[in-house]
Amino acid sequence: MKRRAVLNAERAREIFQLRERVERDSPSSSVFTAWSILVSQTHSVSPKAIRDIWNRRTWRSATRPLWTAEEENLQDDERLARKKKPKYAESSEDDKRPDSESEQQELDDALDSRPNPAGDAPPAPRGNPLP
Repeated sequence: MKRRAVLNAERAREIFQLRERVERDSPSSSVFTAWSILVSQTHSVSPKAIRDIWNRRTWRSATRPLWTAEEENLQDDERLARKKKPKYAESSEDDKRPDSESEQQELDDALDSRPNPAGDAPPAPRGNPLP
């Protein structure tokens, strides 16, 4: 198995600066991917690690001084969007959770009063019934 190198802040900054060259040559995603493969081979890390540095997903603190003003603003917008995002997605009326113990009790009572599709049959035995 091929060992991968461990990055440090200095190497992350070098990799981030190579992104400018890629963007100047071609903004195409296929060229971006091809460049990440080439850069990954010279730095002994995965192409995904390279793209993560270029896309500001990893090594943010090391590369932040190299970001453009547009990237800084984009980062701030992304941070705000994450803060405003609700913990749970909107749910339908059927999926709402009870707000109080009394509502929970009403739900429990309603579930208990439903007809049993198996009739009044005793529960199935557990384990192996044969000796």
